[in-house]
Amino acid sequence: MQTALARGRQWQMMLESGKFKNLREIAADEKVDPGYVSRMMNMNLLCPELVRRILDDDLESDFSFNEIYRDIPALWEDQFKKFKVPMNA
Repeated sequence: MQTALARGRQWQMMLESGKFKNLREIAADEKVDPGYVSRMMNMNLLCPELVRRILDDDLESDFSFNEIYRDIPALWEDQFKKFKVPMNA
């Protein structure tokens, strides 16, 4: 998941900088499927505390990337509930 976070962030910065106009351009440049780029970009929707815990390898809950990138709740509290991660670590 750390790699997914890094790729998603890198690609987000590429979009914001204007290097690419959309996810399809990133996918073409990286020679990957646009759906893959989209899944990695979804990691940018995670709340900062979950990102920190993933990067620090400090999660008390066990979930996989396939469980996390789909339907990420907009509210941070709901993200903790969905992934069954305690809010206080």
